[in-house]
Amino acid sequence: MGAHDAPEYAPKGGKLVVVEKQGLDDAIQNGQTDDLIKQIETVCERATAGDGEGGYIPLGMSNDGLMVALWSIPQNCLIKTSLASLNNAATLAGICGASWLEQRFTKMVGETMEIDIKKACMSVASDCANKGAFHGGDRIFGTGVWSPDKREIVINTHNAVYLQDGSTIDRIDENRRELYVNGGAATPPPPPEHTVTDDEYARVCAKIYRDLGTWSFEKPVVMDDRLKNFPMGPSLVMGWMTMVVYLGLLERRPHMWVVGPRGSGKSRLLSYLAHMLIGYLKHTDMGSSVTEAGMRQFLQNSCFAFIIDELEKENTENGQKFLSAIEQVLKIMRAAYSATSTVFKGTADQKGIEFRIMTSVMAASIAEPALEPADRSRIVMVKLSPREGATGQPPENLTPEESAIFFWGTIQRWGRFQHIYDLVLKNWNTYAGNGDSREAETFGTVIAASMISNPKIQTDEHVLTFLKVMIICLQPQLDEMRQGTAEHEIILNTLLTKNIPVEYHECDDTGREHINRETRSIGGLVSNLVNGGTNSDEIRALGLVGLRVWENDGNLCLAIAHKHSGLTDLLKGSRYNKNGAWAGGLKDVPGSTWDKTVRINGMSAHCVLVPARHLALQPDNKATMPMRPNSFDTAHTIN
Repeated sequence: MGAHDAPEYAPKGGKLVVVEKQGLDDAIQNGQTDDLIKQIETVCERATAGDGEGGYIPLGMSNDGLMVALWSIPQNCLIKTSLASLNNAATLAGICGASWLEQRFTKMVGETMEIDIKKACMSVASDCANKGAFHGGDRIFGTGVWSPDKREIVINTHNAVYLQDGSTIDRIDENRRELYVNGGAATPPPPPEHTVTDDEYARVCAKIYRDLGTWSFEKPVVMDDRLKNFPMGPSLVMGWMTMVVYLGLLERRPHMWVVGPRGSGKSRLLSYLAHMLIGYLKHTDMGSSVTEAGMRQFLQNSCFAFIIDELEKENTENGQKFLSAIEQVLKIMRAAYSATSTVFKGTADQKGIEFRIMTSVMAASIAEPALEPADRSRIVMVKLSPREGATGQPPENLTPEESAIFFWGTIQRWGRFQHIYDLVLKNWNTYAGNGDSREAETFGTVIAASMISNPKIQTDEHVLTFLKVMIICLQPQLDEMRQGTAEHEIILNTLLTKNIPVEYHECDDTGREHINRETRSIGGLVSNLVNGGTNSDEIRALGLVGLRVWENDGNLCLAIAHKHSGLTDLLKGSRYNKNGAWAGGLKDVPGSTWDKTVRINGMSAHCVLVPARHLALQPDNKATMPMRPNSFDTAHTIN
């Protein structure tokens, strides 16, 4: 078409291109093909709405057919959304990109070109349905360290996904089943610019060991004086910190509990440790506010560690009983310990969900917690002593560069850890006696990890020597764990450490009566009465929770009702909070009497009588409180 044949209009979205003084065939014959193609491409670019980039990768559909799972290419993330929401233009544009939709799903409405949302929605739903059911539990990996195929290590951070050598991979790949999403509240640090050398790693680890040595850890109880100053505490702490780098790679994930009085530096230690793995630990000093659901929501599909300070037993507030924060954290510890454990939770829509809990917890408290044997075998205890004399300035936190060297140096020594761990498990019973497999896996994992960061351990002989010494130093803790704690001891400890309100009816100097409300421990109240106290207000307060000090065949006992609503509320949060559950566990107390009728606050109750000599009682210093006559029965005399 020559210039004189050109129409008077241009195509919509572009402009009219006229080949000067010749037609298309003339331009081709004259060797002007390249110029012609360039002009045509310019027209196409100007006639195209947007760049056309975007789209999605279909992954599947939920079992009920109401949700789709897909990977948004513009956002580079996993999206799970309902079919109903796909009918929303903004939702589709956010997932696929507006220009991508305009290129593929348009329709004429009058003289206007619009996106055909219905057609686009049907296309997305159809593509996802053709992929079958999507089960994300074993495919989605959040931030953390993983090895899904048990061959290569994958480190997923918020910014990128790395291999062990620091090279990057895509979050999704058609040849790989795993999806690496950038969700999760914590993230590993990015790799240094080069592979961490042995000298660099040894330098940072040596600094950490020196820093840990500024805290006063409880000395090992050993017969050999040469081992009394062995750094058992710093080695265990360093082992846990090294171990949590490998969380997503481990079959067992031990936990740690730091115990120490006020002034021993617990909080400062935990703050220091949180900076060892900047961004890869969640640290809080509000342990009483921690909940299982909150920890799960922070974890999502990720793996990282929690450090929780001030994890003490909760008191009763305003008469309302709350679940113990310790019990909340223990639930997470139990579920996270084994890599094969899957948690199932019900949902409001009756569909239910399943998920993995991939974490390890370092908890800290003033008092050593009363743990059931099963929980005790998952936790390594570390004790701090009060600092003596001038302590000087606390050590400086690791810099981001030092933190990255520690993290990536540990990652690059994964093979070394596996070799040491196998040696430890193989030789555990040789040095530790007849311990069970969980004992070896719990303590062995932490001990093996501590050797990775110890530059003095180079050979297998060094490994076995260090293992032998650590077991000697840990022997009291191992013996305690092996003996376990009898169920009745757990129940009594739980019961006696609970606090209850007491209304003391007191008289002032003029004889006018008033009520003084105080919160006292059950153990303290029982101790007062066992040691001769006759305060009727304390007797009544115990009676409200189904308890009474009682004499049986000349021996003072604590009568505990088989069934009682007050006891049920008091033990809420423990597995003994059902009527009769606590009584059944107390039948094994030596010298106890089963099913004895006792009057408690004027009512007869079937009780189990526990001899006072089997109670760890401490006086509450309230036995001399002024009394008034008891209106319920003759409970002010213990008989």
